[in-house]
Amino acid sequence: MRLPTRIVLALALALALAAPACQTATRDAATLLWPDMTDPYMQTTRRWTRSGAVYDGVNLAFSAAATLKAEDWRRAFVDKYAELYGQTGDEAARALAGQQVAAQQGLEIVLALAAPGGGADRLSLRNERFKVFALSGANTLYPQEIRPMERDFWPAEKLTAFFPYATRWRSFYTVRFQDVPEGPLALVVAGPAGRIEFTWVTSK
Repeated sequence: MRLPTRIVLALALALALAAPACQTATRDAATLLWPDMTDPYMQTTRRWTRSGAVYDGVNLAFSAAATLKAEDWRRAFVDKYAELYGQTGDEAARALAGQQVAAQQGLEIVLALAAPGGGADRLSLRNERFKVFALSGANTLYPQEIRPMERDFWPAEKLTAFFPYATRWRSFYTVRFQDVPEGPLALVVAGPAGRIEFTWVTSK
């Protein structure tokens, strides 16, 4: 059955008017579901973050994610922290100065580790289940420090705000190396089931 011409024209006009509204609604939904799409801090964090997993057969042995605290990441972190916590310009400037001092003391990486079999919450320089080290050219570099990110200062909601890969199963650490040369760098997290390598290109 053919529709009258005036009905066809009315339907076409309604669809044409609805299209921009639908596109706007789609964009708004995407922003609501993925707010980091346009957030400078989240974009910077994503650029400096690597993730991976090791499986023992079909079972997950362990997974990890790591964010290298590059210079632009530290600046973006300070800006995001000031935004979320309403810091003044002076407070943000002091925070940035603190980040610059920390950068001069060595290269830092935020490492999040999860292991269904346990051990992810006890990572240290002497941990016998997981070993963490770095590869720079032909050199093997061992961390000077593996420090848990204290839950008093980093509660779950704060971790999620700054590190979108945070989950209740992941334990967070700051891994610090000294005297890391410029160029390709691989962070290795090794366990009995295998190893994960995260690679970046570092600069000073």
